[in-house]
Amino acid sequence: MSKEELEALKVQELRTLARKLKEEHKLSLTKKQIKFSKKDQLIEAILNEQ
Repeated sequence: MSKEELEALKVQELRTLARKLKEEHKLSLTKKQIKFSKKDQLIEAILNEQ
């Protein structure tokens, strides 16, 4: 996904996506970090893992 597509998502949708990536062992954030991260932090983490 591109940065623009991720920015169009709501924070909750980004967290859901981040949890899905975590299950696939493609995201280095912990569950607690995902829960408390701000939108830009989630986008950055997702983009870095792709």
